[in-house]
Amino acid sequence: MTEQDDHHLKQAFEALRREGSAGTPPFGTTVAAARARQTAAPRRRALGLAAVVVVAVAAVVVVAIAAFVGFQRRGSWTGWTLGGSSMRCLKCGEPMKSTERWCKACGSASWTRN
Repeated sequence: MTEQDDHHLKQAFEALRREGSAGTPPFGTTVAAARARQTAAPRRRALGLAAVVVVAVAAVVVVAIAAFVGFQRRGSWTGWTLGGSSMRCLKCGEPMKSTERWCKACGSASWTRN
């Protein structure tokens, strides 16, 4: 009784398997497509690395130009002199010209370079 049903069941499963395999692409094609997608990833990494390098170089150039402009305008490399003066009185802190020997505000002869 079960032998006849098993034969028909086997044929039914084989028919289903053939229908299912007809709609799917071959395994080799699927593997080739997956490998093609994997090779595209390093190209993205290379472009990302190149973009980071370009941004870093641009930042260095901007800082160099800003430092150079500050040096040209104020006469010191850092460009951070107060009031454009390169000297200050030690006693009162007033800016002094580089040609002055005494502070006009307090009369002190003690000074320092900024």
